[in-house]
Amino acid sequence: MLASRSAIRHRLSIVLCTALATALSLLPEASDLLAQGITTAVIQGSVEATDGTDLDDAEILVVNSATGFAATGVVREGRFLVGGLEVGGPYTVTVRRLGFHSEERTGLSLTLGEPVELRFVMEPDAIPQDTLRLMVAAPLAAAHSHGGTGMTITDSLLHRLPTLNRDFYDFVRLVPQVSTKIGGRPGLSGGGVGFGFNNFLINGAPERSVGAHGTPALIGGKSLPLEAVKEYQVLLAPYDVRYGDFAGALVNTVTRSGTNQLQGSVFAYGRNDRLARSRDETASTPYERVQYGFSLGGPILRDRLHFFVATELQHLTSPAPGPYLGQSPSATPPVSVSAADVARLDNILRAYGLVAGSGGPVQNRTPLRNIFARLDLAIPAWNSRAVLWANYSRNSDSDFSRLESDVFSLSSYQFEPIARSHFASFQLHTGLPRLGAGGHNELLVSYRTVGTERHSDVDQPIVRVTVPSTSGGVVTLNTGTHEAAQGISGRDRKVYVQDNLTLSLGADHVMTLGVTAERFQDDREGVMGSYGSWTFASLDALEQGVADRFEIRKDFGSAGVPIDGSQWG
Repeated sequence: MLASRSAIRHRLSIVLCTALATALSLLPEASDLLAQGITTAVIQGSVEATDGTDLDDAEILVVNSATGFAATGVVREGRFLVGGLEVGGPYTVTVRRLGFHSEERTGLSLTLGEPVELRFVMEPDAIPQDTLRLMVAAPLAAAHSHGGTGMTITDSLLHRLPTLNRDFYDFVRLVPQVSTKIGGRPGLSGGGVGFGFNNFLINGAPERSVGAHGTPALIGGKSLPLEAVKEYQVLLAPYDVRYGDFAGALVNTVTRSGTNQLQGSVFAYGRNDRLARSRDETASTPYERVQYGFSLGGPILRDRLHFFVATELQHLTSPAPGPYLGQSPSATPPVSVSAADVARLDNILRAYGLVAGSGGPVQNRTPLRNIFARLDLAIPAWNSRAVLWANYSRNSDSDFSRLESDVFSLSSYQFEPIARSHFASFQLHTGLPRLGAGGHNELLVSYRTVGTERHSDVDQPIVRVTVPSTSGGVVTLNTGTHEAAQGISGRDRKVYVQDNLTLSLGADHVMTLGVTAERFQDDREGVMGSYGSWTFASLDALEQGVADRFEIRKDFGSAGVPIDGSQWG
């Protein structure tokens, strides 16, 4: 029996190795996309003499002209690979070998999913001469170079195309396979699946929390200031094994960094209903939207240490949709309740020590705060580049309305969902020029916490009373703390560690070995409806204290149990 199991394991190992070798031989193009990092780019190529001889041991020097960061490589079997490079540029590549003219390629710009392939042909040099410099544009890779179905939104697109909300996720709609509606409602759907099946990366660190509520975009917020975004990819079916944990779309975002030149920007945008061509004179409250912020980046130590900061703030108020007491008689839809019934309800509830709220106009609020900071440090002794960044966001979006024809809610029913996100990450990109034709290692450690709460102006049970409608029939007056705001809050915490080692195996293949570990905890407090709700058939029944129905939900010990766990890969 033991021999049989051993034989089975031996046969399985042979099958797996054969399948892997077959896959590598059938997909030589995959080496290009696998050489790319999740958030970095790669320069690779060949070096040979004029007679076609491979020039092994030639030295490769790659320099980012904007930051001064330098990475090195060595030619092995005529090939070289220098990875872990920041997207953008411009880059200069220099090749040196004793006895040959040195060569340079300048003006190279790197993009996510588009590896740069260079070919150097060096001439013998008996007498040392000046370096030969060539100005070239970075060759564009084939459309499939990002590894499957998807699209890259470049820096130039982000800053050329108009955006209504200054949200970089607005450009996701440019991807043909992505829909911005799910079942008729706004949302991001990749490949036809729901929002919760998507994943979001910022500099390789996953933004998504255990609960889908942890993504700021769900409550009208933003993940990052637009000024902090350099470019991003939207992928639906990448072949790269380093991408995962999603069944819809993956949005892979890379942020900007500082350079040797001090640069900054200041912006302010304003909109209101007074600027509209056809202003709604029946609007209950004015529409006001102001967005402002700045960005600043530059050197702390030239060629070694750079900083970048960006911030964005938003003040947005808008009228709650639906009718209200005191509106114009010609306004539509008409008010379905009388001012007398609302006033009587207020007097009765005051006797119980409760607040009814107003039947007049209500204003919705959507404030926003985003702050992003990043430090980049070049470590020449290790052939490395370290990146430390942090992001804070606070988003809220009240969504009060009176659009239901049979229900008229008073202002006490309004609430404001709030989410606060703290995100920090450390990355270490290390070049390994002496391993084969070159390689690099990428280490990522990130920590994210998201706190959510629902703010309401009152803390009291819901009281619903049926009253005659002004247009015939009946309507329900609705007051009290919204069910979703009755002492409910949450906090998600996540620690994420990933390390990927990429090695070049000749001209056609690249091997990546990696490990991922994730530890998460999701804490919840409160139960929807825990304050209770009272239903009365009339104002008279309310005054007499005769209820038709009372409901309350309680936590019997399981609702507040933390959800925690780990994922390993």
